[in-house]
Amino acid sequence: FTVPSDQSDADKLKSADWMTCETTVTLANLTAASSLNLEFKRKMAMVVVEITGASVNTLASLTVESPSPDNNNITFENQDHKITAYKDATNDNMFSAIIAPGSKSSGAQLCTLSLSNSTEKSLKLQSDINFEAGKKYTFQCSLTSQPDSAPTRSAAPDNLTLVSVEPM
Repeated sequence: FTVPSDQSDADKLKSADWMTCETTVTLANLTAASSLNLEFKRKMAMVVVEITGASVNTLASLTVESPSPDNNNITFENQDHKITAYKDATNDNMFSAIIAPGSKSSGAQLCTLSLSNSTEKSLKLQSDINFEAGKKYTFQCSLTSQPDSAPTRSAAPDNLTLVSVEPM
């Protein structure tokens, strides 16, 4: 499976959601009336980043650096494993990306936030995280206005806070 580097719209995000299933059927129990029940399992993880404390019109885009995959069947469209995240149409301060399962260490960069004034902010993890297949990791990042220049926003490099981990 090749992880798409552009997940910037809903269809592109959906195309990154790799799922597989497996079942065994024998000729002895196969009839014309038989139905086949398949349980699909997600092979990827999802990252959701909510940006608070900023006007949504200052948030241009977000890229997520996927960890190196635990699965040898996963490759990337680009060598740096950077994925352009989907900006939620109903919640302009929420970004989502589907990434490969794998680990990232405390202090490692997870995201780069691009602001409308061409400023980029690196958002780093506060703790070690093992991104597991089939789970959604929700983070929050608070941006604050600089008192001397209202349109400029700043983000501390370590203020990406894990809020929840839940099934996708």
